[in-house]
Amino acid sequence: NLMRPALTYSLDLGLAISNHCQDMSLSCNGVMAEGPVATHLGLDGIPAAAEEAMIARDIALAEATGGRLHVAHLSTAGSVPLVREAKLRGLSVTAEVCPHHLTTTDQWVLGRKGEPSIEAGRLAYDTSTKVYPPLRSQRDVDVLIEALAEGVIDCIATDHAPHDLTSKQVTYQEAAFGISVLETALGSLLQMVHANKLSMGTMVNRLTTGPAAVLGESYSDLASLQPGTTADVVLFNPEQEWTVDPSEFESKGRNTPLEGITLKGRVVGTFASGNLVYQSPDLKFDQPHVKP
Repeated sequence: NLMRPALTYSLDLGLAISNHCQDMSLSCNGVMAEGPVATHLGLDGIPAAAEEAMIARDIALAEATGGRLHVAHLSTAGSVPLVREAKLRGLSVTAEVCPHHLTTTDQWVLGRKGEPSIEAGRLAYDTSTKVYPPLRSQRDVDVLIEALAEGVIDCIATDHAPHDLTSKQVTYQEAAFGISVLETALGSLLQMVHANKLSMGTMVNRLTTGPAAVLGESYSDLASLQPGTTADVVLFNPEQEWTVDPSEFESKGRNTPLEGITLKGRVVGTFASGNLVYQSPDLKFDQPHVKP
């Protein structure tokens, strides 16, 4: 009674309807991905079917209405063929994926920073790994990376979800869902580039042109460096190594499972509407002249 009329209205508005695809009747009280790790830790799992069933439903509604559907943050391998088939059938369907679903797995909930093991470490039940949709298996990660490279997945979105300490320093079951991603996104994604799993050009495209295309033609300037377009520009050093220290985050949210992890690649400068709004201490240049 909601999604179908929303997709119908999207035709007149010229906008996509974005949905967090999760069948709550299947996910129930789940707090992490269903599987061996959840069983080992005694935590309720969220099955992949909870995501895939809702995506299948929404694609069927998009076909029935002709509306534009954008599937938010894919996390399962089974979601990819659903989106691929919809596109092959000519449906107006796009999809996104988050940095953490491309670079971390449910193994991180064991508290070993992703080291292959079924045994819980001293940091097990780290609530900074609790996110929605949940971190899933290495196979899911591999399929998502392939789909991103192929173009089945159109763009990358951070799903930045900062939380205060009181929301995270509780039991895993009680903790809020979400990871503070904005400041680690680029460094995380560049891991795939350095490992030759994704080209630099594809990564940049999925962070810029891809999201703009999802929003529609009226937002195309957001992904352009042509003269006369809005000067929203990010400068980054793909070789700069740094260790994630949440205490240095600009965001008030310190909830990241990447604390203490060394990443290769960092933002060194950001322009918004032609104004320099962030400059790394390592970057030295004069304020540019921006034409009115």
